[in-house]
Amino acid sequence: MSKLRENLKASAVAAVVMSGCHKWLLRRHRHQVTILMYHGFFEAHRADGLEQYGSRWCEIGDFKRQLDYLRRYAHVISFERLVAHYRTGAALPDNAAVITMDDGYASNYRLAYPLLKQRGIPACIFVSSRFVEDREFLWPDRIEYAIWKTDSDALEITLKEAPLRYCLGDEQKKREAVDSLKAQVEPLCHRDRMALISQIEDKTEQTLSDRGETPALLEPLRWHEIGDMVESDLVSIGSHTIRHPNLTTCTDEQLRDELVDSKALIAQRTGKACSLFCYPGGAYDARVKRFTQEAGYHCAVAIGDAFEQKDETDLFELKRVGVARDMRKYGFIGRLLR
Repeated sequence: MSKLRENLKASAVAAVVMSGCHKWLLRRHRHQVTILMYHGFFEAHRADGLEQYGSRWCEIGDFKRQLDYLRRYAHVISFERLVAHYRTGAALPDNAAVITMDDGYASNYRLAYPLLKQRGIPACIFVSSRFVEDREFLWPDRIEYAIWKTDSDALEITLKEAPLRYCLGDEQKKREAVDSLKAQVEPLCHRDRMALISQIEDKTEQTLSDRGETPALLEPLRWHEIGDMVESDLVSIGSHTIRHPNLTTCTDEQLRDELVDSKALIAQRTGKACSLFCYPGGAYDARVKRFTQEAGYHCAVAIGDAFEQKDETDLFELKRVGVARDMRKYGFIGRLLR
Protein backbone atom coordinates (compact mmCIF):
# COMPACT_ATOMS: atom_id res chain seq x y z
CA MET A 1 0.00 0.00 0.00
CA SER A 2 2.80 2.44 0.85
CA LYS A 3 4.41 1.74 -2.54
CA LEU A 4 1.08 2.47 -4.23
CA ARG A 5 0.75 5.74 -2.31
CA GLU A 6 4.27 6.77 -3.33
CA ASN A 7 3.48 6.03 -6.97
CA LEU A 8 0.26 8.04 -6.78
CA LYS A 9 2.11 10.95 -5.16
CA ALA A 10 4.80 10.81 -7.84
CA SER A 11 2.14 10.87 -10.57
CA ALA A 12 0.50 13.89 -8.96
CA VAL A 13 3.85 15.68 -8.69
CA ALA A 14 4.59 14.87 -12.34
CA ALA A 15 1.35 16.58 -13.32
CA VAL A 16 2.26 19.61 -11.19
CA VAL A 17 5.74 19.85 -12.71
CA MET A 18 4.55 19.48 -16.29
CA SER A 19 1.96 22.21 -15.71
CA GLY A 20 4.64 24.55 -14.35
CA CYS A 21 2.85 24.89 -11.00
CA HIS A 22 5.84 23.56 -9.08
CA LYS A 23 7.59 26.89 -9.65
CA TRP A 24 4.69 28.65 -7.92
CA LEU A 25 4.90 26.18 -5.04
CA LEU A 26 8.63 26.77 -4.72
CA ARG A 27 8.04 30.52 -4.54
CA ARG A 28 5.36 29.96 -1.92
CA HIS A 29 7.79 27.94 0.24
CA ARG A 30 10.86 30.01 -0.62
CA HIS A 31 11.60 30.92 3.01
CA GLN A 32 11.68 27.28 4.14
CA VAL A 33 14.95 25.40 4.43
CA THR A 34 15.17 21.77 3.35
CA ILE A 35 17.85 19.54 4.87
CA LEU A 36 18.26 16.43 2.72
CA MET A 37 19.51 13.16 4.20
CA TYR A 38 21.49 10.65 2.12
CA HIS A 39 23.63 7.68 3.12
CA GLY A 40 25.52 5.71 0.47
CA PHE A 41 25.44 5.51 -3.34
CA PHE A 42 25.67 2.80 -5.97
CA GLU A 43 25.91 2.46 -9.75
CA ALA A 44 22.99 0.66 -11.38
CA HIS A 45 25.18 -1.24 -13.85
CA ARG A 46 27.30 -2.62 -10.99
CA ALA A 47 24.49 -3.39 -8.55
CA ASP A 48 24.67 -6.88 -7.02
CA GLY A 49 21.33 -6.91 -5.21
CA LEU A 50 22.59 -5.89 -1.76
CA GLU A 51 21.28 -2.36 -2.35
CA GLN A 52 17.75 -3.80 -2.34
CA TYR A 53 18.09 -4.67 1.36
CA GLY A 54 17.94 -1.07 2.56
CA SER A 55 16.04 1.97 1.30
CA ARG A 56 18.85 4.35 2.28
CA TRP A 57 20.97 3.71 -0.82
CA CYS A 58 20.71 6.15 -3.74
CA GLU A 59 21.54 5.30 -7.35
CA ILE A 60 24.19 7.75 -8.49
CA GLY A 61 22.32 8.64 -11.69
CA ASP A 62 19.34 9.66 -9.59
CA PHE A 63 21.62 11.73 -7.36
CA LYS A 64 23.02 13.53 -10.41
CA ARG A 65 19.52 14.44 -11.58
CA GLN A 66 18.58 15.57 -8.07
CA LEU A 67 21.63 17.84 -7.92
CA ASP A 68 20.77 19.35 -11.27
CA TYR A 69 17.22 20.03 -10.12
CA LEU A 70 18.51 21.66 -6.94
CA ARG A 71 20.98 23.77 -8.87
CA ARG A 72 18.18 25.01 -11.13
CA TYR A 73 15.38 25.58 -8.63
CA ALA A 74 17.03 25.89 -5.20
CA HIS A 75 20.13 27.28 -3.53
CA VAL A 76 22.27 24.63 -1.85
CA ILE A 77 24.18 26.13 1.08
CA SER A 78 26.71 24.77 3.53
CA PHE A 79 25.59 23.46 6.91
CA GLU A 80 27.72 26.11 8.60
CA ARG A 81 25.81 28.85 6.78
CA LEU A 82 22.51 27.38 7.97
CA VAL A 83 23.76 27.30 11.57
CA ALA A 84 24.92 30.93 11.26
CA HIS A 85 21.43 31.86 10.05
CA TYR A 86 19.76 30.30 13.09
CA ARG A 87 22.32 31.70 15.52
CA THR A 88 22.71 35.25 14.18
CA GLY A 89 19.86 35.84 11.76
CA ALA A 90 22.22 36.00 8.76
CA ALA A 91 20.20 36.08 5.55
CA LEU A 92 19.66 32.96 3.46
CA PRO A 93 18.78 32.72 -0.24
CA ASP A 94 15.29 31.66 -1.27
CA ASN A 95 14.60 27.91 -1.38
CA ALA A 96 17.73 27.12 0.60
CA ALA A 97 18.71 23.46 0.83
CA VAL A 98 21.42 21.56 2.69
CA ILE A 99 22.83 18.17 1.65
CA THR A 100 23.86 15.73 4.37
CA MET A 101 25.20 12.17 4.20
CA ASP A 102 25.25 9.82 7.17
CA ASP A 103 27.70 7.18 8.39
CA GLY A 104 30.77 7.73 6.19
CA TYR A 105 30.52 5.37 3.22
CA ALA A 106 33.31 5.37 0.62
CA SER A 107 30.75 6.03 -2.11
CA ASN A 108 30.32 9.54 -0.68
CA TYR A 109 33.80 10.27 -2.02
CA ARG A 110 34.12 7.90 -4.97
CA LEU A 111 30.69 8.49 -6.53
CA ALA A 112 28.97 11.54 -5.00
CA TYR A 113 31.88 13.92 -4.41
CA PRO A 114 32.91 14.21 -8.10
CA LEU A 115 29.35 15.36 -8.90
CA LEU A 116 29.36 17.85 -6.03
CA LYS A 117 32.77 19.19 -7.02
CA GLN A 118 31.81 19.54 -10.69
CA ARG A 119 28.80 21.65 -9.71
CA GLY A 120 30.36 23.51 -6.79
CA ILE A 121 27.69 22.18 -4.41
CA PRO A 122 28.53 21.88 -0.69
CA ALA A 123 27.62 18.97 1.57
CA CYS A 124 28.13 17.71 5.12
CA ILE A 125 29.11 14.12 5.92
CA PHE A 126 28.42 12.74 9.41
CA VAL A 127 30.89 9.94 10.08
CA SER A 128 30.85 7.19 12.67
CA SER A 129 34.49 7.42 13.70
CA ARG A 130 35.09 3.73 14.52
CA PHE A 131 33.66 2.77 11.11
CA VAL A 132 36.25 4.96 9.37
CA GLU A 133 39.13 4.57 11.80
CA ASP A 134 39.01 0.80 12.39
CA ARG A 135 36.60 -0.48 9.72
CA GLU A 136 34.19 -1.56 12.45
CA PHE A 137 31.17 -2.15 10.28
CA LEU A 138 27.81 -0.62 11.16
CA TRP A 139 25.13 -2.78 12.69
CA PRO A 140 22.50 -2.37 9.91
CA ASP A 141 25.11 -3.34 7.32
CA ARG A 142 26.07 -6.47 9.26
CA ILE A 143 22.45 -7.61 9.34
CA GLU A 144 21.83 -6.89 5.67
CA TYR A 145 25.04 -8.61 4.61
CA ALA A 146 24.42 -11.75 6.67
CA ILE A 147 20.90 -12.26 5.35
CA TRP A 148 21.83 -11.36 1.77
CA LYS A 149 24.77 -13.78 1.64
CA THR A 150 23.34 -16.78 3.47
CA ASP A 151 22.18 -19.92 1.71
CA SER A 152 19.98 -20.88 4.67
CA ASP A 153 16.25 -21.12 4.05
CA ALA A 154 15.37 -20.09 7.61
CA LEU A 155 16.73 -18.24 10.61
CA GLU A 156 15.92 -18.83 14.28
CA ILE A 157 17.38 -16.64 17.01
CA THR A 158 16.47 -15.63 20.56
CA LEU A 159 15.70 -12.15 21.84
CA LYS A 160 15.16 -11.79 25.58
CA GLU A 161 14.45 -15.54 25.81
CA ALA A 162 11.75 -15.26 23.12
CA PRO A 163 12.34 -17.18 19.87
CA LEU A 164 12.29 -15.28 16.58
CA ARG A 165 11.82 -17.27 13.37
CA TYR A 166 12.22 -16.03 9.81
CA CYS A 167 11.75 -17.65 6.43
CA LEU A 168 14.60 -16.87 4.03
CA GLY A 169 13.33 -18.90 1.08
CA ASP A 170 13.59 -16.16 -1.54
CA GLU A 171 14.83 -12.58 -1.97
CA GLN A 172 11.52 -11.02 -0.94
CA LYS A 173 11.42 -13.10 2.26
CA LYS A 174 15.02 -12.13 2.98
CA ARG A 175 14.27 -8.43 2.62
CA GLU A 176 11.24 -8.76 4.88
CA ALA A 177 13.40 -10.53 7.46
CA VAL A 178 15.99 -7.73 7.29
CA ASP A 179 13.33 -5.08 7.88
CA SER A 180 11.96 -6.97 10.88
CA LEU A 181 15.39 -7.68 12.35
CA LYS A 182 16.48 -4.05 12.09
CA ALA A 183 13.28 -2.98 13.84
CA GLN A 184 14.05 -5.47 16.65
CA VAL A 185 17.65 -4.29 16.98
CA GLU A 186 17.08 -0.51 16.72
CA PRO A 187 15.88 0.14 20.31
CA LEU A 188 18.47 -2.10 22.00
CA CYS A 189 21.52 -0.89 23.91
CA HIS A 190 24.88 -1.45 22.22
CA ARG A 191 25.73 -4.61 24.19
CA ASP A 192 22.39 -6.28 23.42
CA ARG A 193 22.60 -5.17 19.78
CA MET A 194 25.98 -6.81 19.34
CA ALA A 195 24.80 -10.00 21.04
CA LEU A 196 21.79 -10.32 18.75
CA ILE A 197 23.82 -9.53 15.64
CA SER A 198 26.38 -12.15 16.65
CA GLN A 199 23.53 -14.67 16.81
CA ILE A 200 22.43 -13.70 13.31
CA GLU A 201 25.96 -14.03 11.96
CA ASP A 202 26.52 -17.38 13.69
CA LYS A 203 23.25 -18.85 12.41
CA THR A 204 23.70 -17.59 8.84
CA GLU A 205 27.44 -18.37 8.85
CA GLN A 206 28.03 -14.98 7.24
CA THR A 207 30.06 -12.20 8.85
CA LEU A 208 30.93 -8.80 7.38
CA SER A 209 34.60 -8.31 8.23
CA ASP A 210 37.98 -7.42 6.78
CA ARG A 211 38.78 -11.12 6.52
CA GLY A 212 36.48 -11.38 3.52
CA GLU A 213 35.71 -9.30 0.46
CA THR A 214 33.72 -6.22 1.48
CA PRO A 215 30.99 -5.18 -0.97
CA ALA A 216 31.73 -1.74 -2.44
CA LEU A 217 28.39 -0.52 -1.11
CA LEU A 218 29.50 -1.07 2.50
CA GLU A 219 33.08 0.20 2.25
CA PRO A 220 33.92 3.00 4.72
CA LEU A 221 35.63 6.23 3.79
CA ARG A 222 39.36 6.51 4.34
CA TRP A 223 40.85 9.49 6.11
CA HIS A 224 42.84 10.61 3.06
CA GLU A 225 39.57 10.70 1.08
CA ILE A 226 37.96 12.75 3.83
CA GLY A 227 40.98 15.05 3.84
CA ASP A 228 40.69 15.60 0.09
CA MET A 229 37.05 16.62 0.45
CA VAL A 230 37.71 18.88 3.44
CA GLU A 231 40.54 20.66 1.61
CA SER A 232 38.13 21.56 -1.20
CA ASP A 233 36.07 23.62 1.29
CA LEU A 234 32.95 22.06 -0.24
CA VAL A 235 32.54 19.27 2.32
CA SER A 236 32.36 19.59 6.09
CA ILE A 237 32.64 16.64 8.46
CA GLY A 238 30.37 16.14 11.44
CA SER A 239 30.21 13.46 14.09
CA HIS A 240 27.84 10.49 14.04
CA THR A 241 29.30 9.08 17.29
CA ILE A 242 31.91 6.35 17.62
CA ARG A 243 29.85 3.16 17.16
CA HIS A 244 26.41 4.39 16.00
CA PRO A 245 24.52 3.37 19.19
CA ASN A 246 21.03 4.34 20.25
CA LEU A 247 22.15 7.23 22.47
CA THR A 248 19.04 7.12 24.64
CA THR A 249 20.15 3.69 25.92
CA CYS A 250 23.70 4.79 26.85
CA THR A 251 24.86 5.45 30.38
CA ASP A 252 26.09 8.97 31.09
CA GLU A 253 29.70 7.82 30.74
CA GLN A 254 29.04 6.00 27.46
CA LEU A 255 27.11 8.96 26.10
CA ARG A 256 29.91 11.37 26.94
CA ASP A 257 32.50 9.11 25.32
CA GLU A 258 30.45 8.73 22.12
CA LEU A 259 30.07 12.49 21.81
CA VAL A 260 33.48 13.73 22.97
CA ASP A 261 35.82 11.05 21.62
CA SER A 262 34.33 11.05 18.11
CA LYS A 263 34.50 14.85 18.02
CA ALA A 264 38.15 14.83 19.08
CA LEU A 265 39.19 12.14 16.58
CA ILE A 266 37.57 13.93 13.66
CA ALA A 267 39.30 17.18 14.61
CA GLN A 268 42.62 15.37 14.94
CA ARG A 269 42.31 13.59 11.57
CA THR A 270 40.98 16.55 9.56
CA GLY A 271 42.78 19.42 11.25
CA LYS A 272 39.46 21.25 11.63
CA ALA A 273 37.16 21.64 14.61
CA CYS A 274 34.11 19.38 14.57
CA SER A 275 30.97 21.27 15.60
CA LEU A 276 28.17 19.42 13.77
CA PHE A 277 26.43 16.31 15.11
CA CYS A 278 23.91 13.73 13.93
CA TYR A 279 21.88 11.52 16.29
CA PRO A 280 22.21 7.87 15.15
CA GLY A 281 18.83 6.62 14.02
CA GLY A 282 17.40 10.02 14.94
CA ALA A 283 17.12 8.85 18.57
CA TYR A 284 17.50 11.51 21.26
CA ASP A 285 15.86 12.84 24.40
CA ALA A 286 16.40 15.78 26.76
CA ARG A 287 19.44 14.13 28.37
CA VAL A 288 21.08 13.37 25.01
CA LYS A 289 20.46 16.94 23.83
CA ARG A 290 22.02 18.35 27.00
CA PHE A 291 25.13 16.18 26.72
CA THR A 292 25.47 17.10 23.03
CA GLN A 293 25.44 20.79 23.89
CA GLU A 294 27.89 20.28 26.76
CA ALA A 295 30.25 18.42 24.39
CA GLY A 296 30.64 21.64 22.42
CA TYR A 297 28.61 20.96 19.31
CA HIS A 298 26.81 23.88 17.63
CA CYS A 299 23.85 21.84 16.38
CA ALA A 300 22.46 18.34 15.91
CA VAL A 301 20.28 16.83 13.20
CA ALA A 302 17.58 14.23 13.61
CA ILE A 303 14.86 12.82 11.36
CA GLY A 304 11.44 14.34 10.79
CA ASP A 305 9.46 16.91 8.85
CA ALA A 306 11.98 19.51 7.72
CA PHE A 307 9.16 21.91 6.88
CA GLU A 308 8.35 22.34 10.56
CA GLN A 309 11.53 24.37 10.95
CA LYS A 310 11.22 28.09 11.60
CA ASP A 311 13.71 30.81 12.44
CA GLU A 312 13.33 29.96 16.13
CA THR A 313 14.11 26.29 15.48
CA ASP A 314 15.99 24.43 18.21
CA LEU A 315 19.48 23.91 16.77
CA PHE A 316 19.66 20.54 18.51
CA GLU A 317 16.49 19.22 16.88
CA LEU A 318 17.03 20.05 13.21
CA LYS A 319 14.80 17.88 11.03
CA ARG A 320 15.72 16.34 7.68
CA VAL A 321 14.04 14.89 4.59
CA GLY A 322 15.26 11.37 3.79
CA VAL A 323 16.01 10.48 0.16
CA ALA A 324 15.11 6.85 -0.49
CA ARG A 325 16.43 4.36 -3.05
CA ASP A 326 13.25 4.18 -5.11
CA MET A 327 12.70 7.95 -5.09
CA ARG A 328 12.92 8.88 -8.77
CA LYS A 329 12.67 12.38 -10.21
CA TYR A 330 9.11 13.22 -9.27
CA GLY A 331 9.28 11.52 -5.90
CA PHE A 332 12.29 13.68 -5.05
CA ILE A 333 10.61 16.86 -6.25
CA GLY A 334 7.55 15.93 -4.22
CA ARG A 335 9.64 15.89 -1.03
CA LEU A 336 10.77 19.44 -1.81
CA LEU A 337 7.24 20.68 -2.47
CA ARG A 338 5.49 19.26 0.61
